[in-house]
Amino acid sequence: MWRQDTESLIRGIENAFHHFGGVPKTLVPDNLKAAVLEHDWCDPTITPKFEAFARHYGVAVLPTKPRTPRHKGVERCVAPAQDNALKRQAIRFARRAERAPARLGRRKSQISASTAPRGSR
Repeated sequence: MWRQDTESLIRGIENAFHHFGGVPKTLVPDNLKAAVLEHDWCDPTITPKFEAFARHYGVAVLPTKPRTPRHKGVERCVAPAQDNALKRQAIRFARRAERAPARLGRRKSQISASTAPRGSR
């Protein structure tokens, strides 16, 4: 969206409804001013235009709790991605550590062969 006003938000959500061919039961907007006037977890105040839009489509609006990323869809996806990346990195490190003694053994034999006196090779 180019602007973060209520009309642009509604237009964007309507476009998403048309694109996906349906309407969800609930909308979970972030606490942007275009949708939420008062950020109260128990009883948030929704902007009148956004409330009318939700009523028209029969959608419940459940804004996220302020300063709580785990309630937001996008931020919830970050943790598994980070977790998987860290696990992958740990596996690579463990595999390298397993191969390290074999590589060190070869290097020691190569070093001892190269540092041996010329006549003994």
